Amino acid sequence: MSKKSRLDKQKNKQMQLKKLAELEELEEKAAARERESKSAKKLRRSAKHGYADIWLVVFTVIMLAAFCYSGFFWGGVTVVASLEGLAQPIAHRTVYIMLAGIVLMLAGIIISFRKGYKLQAPFTLAGFALYFYSAQVIIADIRKALNSRAVPPELLGMDKEYVLRHYPIIITAVFSALIFIISLIITLRKRHKAKLERDNAPVASIVDDR
Repeated sequence: MSKKSRLDKQKNKQMQLKKLAELEELEEKAAARERESKSAKKLRRSAKHGYADIWLVVFTVIMLAAFCYSGFFWGGVTVVASLEGLAQPIAHRTVYIMLAGIVLMLAGIIISFRKGYKLQAPFTLAGFALYFYSAQVIIADIRKALNSRAVPPELLGMDKEYVLRHYPIIITAVFSALIFIISLIITLRKRHKAKLERDNAPVASIVDDR
């Protein structure tokens, strides 16, 4: 073999090695981009879940604030004052219904803070129903008393005062329902995504053939 042939052969070999190196480099870059893309998707998913969790916590705080004003403070004042005979007479049945509502709502809010966003709804909404029913009974009795007998001028607006004290509990119920709906949507999306991943996964026999 002539010197020129050996040089040409060596040159061709070097070119092949260079092309192979370039191909390997391109494959590594493509793999790196794919890894970065997957990481970015994971980060975006984590961010979305993080934002959803933040909103659920914010809604729980709003729910707690309304409960603290109406349920815990004014509800507690009404229950204690009625049982101790410090306020206008209220049927003990109505007072105990209000107390049960307060306990159930408090349990629901604690569950929500522990991220039991769907589980909180039965407690919070049931507690709201009991509390609001008892508040309605109390306000109706006050209005009946105001309309049936003479009262001092400073007591004429008592029914409106009770409305302002107890009706903000509606905010607790509204945000409890919102938390439940949002958490339910998140769960359904996760299940739908998991189903798609299962449906698009390679069949075991195909994997084995490879």
